[in-house]
Amino acid sequence: MTDNDVSQDAVVIERSFDAPVDLIWQMWFTGEYREVVANERLVYTESMSDENGNVLSPSDMGMPEGHPTTTEVRVDLEDIGGRTKMVMTHAGIPADSPGAAGWAMALDKLAAHVGTHNDR
Repeated sequence: MTDNDVSQDAVVIERSFDAPVDLIWQMWFTGEYREVVANERLVYTESMSDENGNVLSPSDMGMPEGHPTTTEVRVDLEDIGGRTKMVMTHAGIPADSPGAAGWAMALDKLAAHVGTHNDR
């Protein structure tokens, strides 16, 4: 996936945080890392799994026909004068899916978390 190759089957969320990039970079993720550029970009794959990390098929998880087994998440961070602009793209997940709401909730929690730790 290139910078300009964003499918309609993707959740794209752009968010600004009142925190420096290095604090935002400390987010936790799991998956196979494809690209890691500290404080700038993280690209990784994501699959549904059981508690032991064994990948499960989407149908085993009750997902609709055609849901991909593995998706790609790309997080780009940009320092905007001590604030952070983040663009998160989760390819393979339709923009109107429940996954979009899940990401929005997770990013709300991240914003609250960095707000309590941003004492710089």
